[in-house]
Amino acid sequence: FSGCNYSGVVKTDYVGTLQPGVYCGGLTIDGAARVDFADGVYVIKDGELRSDRGGIVGGAGVTFVFTGNGSRLKFDPTTVLAFSAPETGPYAGILFYQDPAAPNLETFEISSKTASILLGTIYLPHGIFKVHAPNKVGDKSAYTVIIARRLDLGSTANLVINANYSSTKVPVPDGVGP
Repeated sequence: FSGCNYSGVVKTDYVGTLQPGVYCGGLTIDGAARVDFADGVYVIKDGELRSDRGGIVGGAGVTFVFTGNGSRLKFDPTTVLAFSAPETGPYAGILFYQDPAAPNLETFEISSKTASILLGTIYLPHGIFKVHAPNKVGDKSAYTVIIARRLDLGSTANLVINANYSSTKVPVPDGVGP
């Protein structure tokens, strides 16, 4: 990915739709924002994808690619989220994708009390997928595949890994799933 479509984006109390592109310096959803991610690829370069203080975020047909220094995600306990991966295209079935050249042990954290849909493959070959959510995470997803260097579950975490691959049009990438 070359160039930046957006730089250091912060959406506070924003209601609307964000478009795919390269988000250099990260993307922060803050406050009572209600953000829909249009289908496509969102490259988070050299920064965090973050939601704090009650944001509602979601999108169908989305892939988040994390590349560069400090590229990771963090959804706090007050965030409501629901994401599903694309059904077609080069990132079909991929929800979160960490650049294989990324530094080791970046943390991708979901602490949200409401994160029932994470439909697709979470590919973090050098990352820590940290779930510290007190309620079920991923329970309404047909499937969730997690490939991570480390999985960190908090003492109250309730991560649900469904494998109902045939009940969705979101394909399972070659080499994972059934």
